[in-house]
Amino acid sequence: MLRKNFALFALFVLSLVTLASCAFKAAPAETTAFLDGPQELDKDSERYPFHEVWISESYLKRRAHYDKLILKPVNLEFLFKTEDWKHVEVFSNDDIKEEATKLGGYLLEAFNRAFDSEENTRYRLVDVPDSKTLALEVAIVELVPTDVVRNAAGNVIGFLVPGGGLVSAGSGGVIATEGIMTDALTGEVLAKFKDRESAKIRPVDVAGLSAFSFARETIDDWAYQSMKLFNTPVNKNVSDSSAVTLAPW
Repeated sequence: MLRKNFALFALFVLSLVTLASCAFKAAPAETTAFLDGPQELDKDSERYPFHEVWISESYLKRRAHYDKLILKPVNLEFLFKTEDWKHVEVFSNDDIKEEATKLGGYLLEAFNRAFDSEENTRYRLVDVPDSKTLALEVAIVELVPTDVVRNAAGNVIGFLVPGGGLVSAGSGGVIATEGIMTDALTGEVLAKFKDRESAKIRPVDVAGLSAFSFARETIDDWAYQSMKLFNTPVNKNVSDSSAVTLAPW
């Protein structure tokens, strides 16, 4: 009987989590002036796990020529040109900027870890460019912290009512980025992308007890996906990260 009840509970939670995943997948953010230019971003590309991308024909023709990558400092200039974060009264402008600065450093570290983890990577991360080097600049354009109080309440309900923890699903944070890839020597723009992700849905959200832990998890996903894009053929799709996880942190 206990095993049957547990199985029913697990099925119930998984069903709710799946429904929540569809409901709370982050919508695309408005494009900022960081990506200003005549290029049209593609919203329907299956290869790229981002909301919108643009890839130049010249890059596709010369892709095999490049074997190095420089990561530029993360751009925060456009972060406060959105109004979305201002409803979070417990964090000041300075709080958000301080955390975004930390996340910018974390993003560079995450990319280094992702490329180091790929034994047969085609690209080396370098500090000094040559004619075979690409440069990648990422901008954090939106950062909304998790509603920690609501998440804590959802966790309590989750322990008392099967699936009740999902009441906190709409309280997760949001982070959005835009990126530009160029030829490191000539400055020619070769690719652009944008993406926006919300905190993953969890039946019990221990990670949500920290206001910005979701952002680090998202950045890890972005870094891994980007590494895969650099190291796989252009006809191979790279999967998006799931909006759902059963891991509590």
